[in-house]
Amino acid sequence: MNKKAGKRLYFLTLVLLILVGCALNLLADLGEAAFGVRILFGNFGTIIVSVLGGALPGVLSAVFSSLAMGAYDGSLIFFAVVGTLFALIASLLRKKRFFEKLRLLIVPVLIFTAVDGLGGGAIRLFLRGSGNGGDSLFSAFAARLGIADPTLSFFAATVIESFISCLFAVVLTYLFLRILPEKFKDRIKENIRDRNGEAGKRRIGKTLLARVVTVVLIAGVSLGTISFLLGFYLYREVAFNYYTDVCRGVTDAAALVIDPERVGEYIDSAGTAADYAETESKLYGIIKGFPQVKYLYSYRIERDVGCRVVFDLDVDGVEGSDIGSVVPFDESFTDLLPSLYAGEKIDPIITNDTYGWLLTVYNPIYDGEGNCVCYVAADVSMDKIITDETVFVVKLLSLFVSFTVLIMVSVVEMFKLKVVYPIDDMADATGSFAYDSEEGREKSLSRLRTLDVDSTEEINGLHTSICRMAEDTNGYIDRIRAQAELIEKLRDDIIIDFAEMIESRDKCTGDHVKKTAFYVEAIARELMKEGKYPDVLNDEYVARLVRSAPLHDVGKIKVSDVILNKPARLTDEEYSVMKTHTTAGRDILVNSSAMSDSDDLLKEAVEMASFHHEKWDGTGYPSGAKGEEIPLSARIMAVADVFDALVSERSYKKPYSFEDALSIIKDGSGNHFDPEVVSAFLAIAEDAYKEYMKKKR
Repeated sequence: MNKKAGKRLYFLTLVLLILVGCALNLLADLGEAAFGVRILFGNFGTIIVSVLGGALPGVLSAVFSSLAMGAYDGSLIFFAVVGTLFALIASLLRKKRFFEKLRLLIVPVLIFTAVDGLGGGAIRLFLRGSGNGGDSLFSAFAARLGIADPTLSFFAATVIESFISCLFAVVLTYLFLRILPEKFKDRIKENIRDRNGEAGKRRIGKTLLARVVTVVLIAGVSLGTISFLLGFYLYREVAFNYYTDVCRGVTDAAALVIDPERVGEYIDSAGTAADYAETESKLYGIIKGFPQVKYLYSYRIERDVGCRVVFDLDVDGVEGSDIGSVVPFDESFTDLLPSLYAGEKIDPIITNDTYGWLLTVYNPIYDGEGNCVCYVAADVSMDKIITDETVFVVKLLSLFVSFTVLIMVSVVEMFKLKVVYPIDDMADATGSFAYDSEEGREKSLSRLRTLDVDSTEEINGLHTSICRMAEDTNGYIDRIRAQAELIEKLRDDIIIDFAEMIESRDKCTGDHVKKTAFYVEAIARELMKEGKYPDVLNDEYVARLVRSAPLHDVGKIKVSDVILNKPARLTDEEYSVMKTHTTAGRDILVNSSAMSDSDDLLKEAVEMASFHHEKWDGTGYPSGAKGEEIPLSARIMAVADVFDALVSERSYKKPYSFEDALSIIKDGSGNHFDPEVVSAFLAIAEDAYKEYMKKKR
């Protein structure tokens, strides 16, 4: 599939999933509106789309559904946050395969119930407080449970409804997935979730995506929080100004109704003046048009006395003070008294005194001579303002969360498609680059060149650079491999030269090093076959053993010819000199290894030269090492060395028969030799002996 076709399929599948999700959600909501029951399908559309296509189509369907439903019921738009959380949870649970097994369905049901019952219930409660909510279908049932508190009763009923609704939605999702053909689900997965194919283990992309998600999360939350706070403070300022303007409008209207020339008469008559009742009725008419106002009253300010009541309307079920009575000043008015005595205008104030937490606007009323005869005041309860602020915060927060999640999921998905997946594909192609053969490298290069990287110009440029680098690397590998083969040949030649130096001085030893190398390989292969020492033995290790075996007696070049070729048994003094060939060989090889700048190059050769005369029970030389203190290479060489010495003729002895030599090796198991090595040798000894003798002829 070419890049353009893949992109078209991706967006087409994405749009279809969103349309299906929106349609199912809208059908559920229309059914709820028609039957008045909120237990039909819940967010079934969001859940099924999230399970099939992942978080992005699920979140988009949830948000678009809420926007569409908000066209005929504005409060429903604020439930986008619930659908958004449903989409995220469903996509996460899909990865854990919770929708594929009937016994696991209770987990998503309970999680969705908690989100919808508690989170959605809180939104419904606040919206109901502002006149947009309604009683729950199960409120009566909750009351029967003995829950007297109306808020707890509301939440109990909401949770019950949510549980039934979520149970329906999850079971329907399970049945839908069981019915849906596997080919159809695989096609959606290919087009939406894995359009670029599985890129190995996503080693790079996993880390890169985590960092990008972290950055996007921090940026999104930071920007959203700043926007949220700015919106909140702007709303508070607007709300304060709005209620202030309402109170000012009420007091302005009241000031037009009250006749300043008759204020004294109203007070003296205790409200029995001819037009007092008519004026009071007009004030009631004003206050009825402004339900936000809690109190409306008119006071005459009297120095050192208090507030003399002119009008005090019975508003919101609160009986006003008697006409002409004195209301003392609250402490919060202390700083305002000079202005009040002077009849000046004062700014709106917020107090929390005798009559509660109030926002108050005072408007002075002047007579014809410009004297302030009284003040008319309107109060708005701050609890009302705070309640409206809380509802606003809930609405703003729900929209903020849903749209923030939508933006973040969209950004992350686009980043995955345009950056993470292409980089992962390239990383996987280069990470699995075959270096073992020319054919393997050519196949890897071909795979890298034909990689479908549907991404930005920068990523395509990176792909081109990687292909060019891989081609150059392939050429370097060919040259390095040729040089490595040359170096390896030179190293083998050096080893052979060492062996030939020994052979030129000790006729017996020369043939001996070749035979022991043959037996060492045979023993090591048998141990591998039997599964012994799996942490050490492998083909590479055996190859090093065979290459190193000829050097086990290299130290003999420092032993004199007289001792080496003596036709009789050595004296104790001569034997002591002969034993130094182990340490001498070790020193020679250690120095050679240091010159090669490689610790592993002659490691096994050093071990064999140093320890091949050590014994399993610790009675050997030069250090008296025992058991597994002796390296495996030396333990194998010890058996091969002694066996060949037994069956070979020496200047001081005749050769043993094969059977006698085998018996001696067997008797040495557990004291001279490693029992495991002896066991392996006994298994292959006869065949190996015959094969070598045949090769020699």
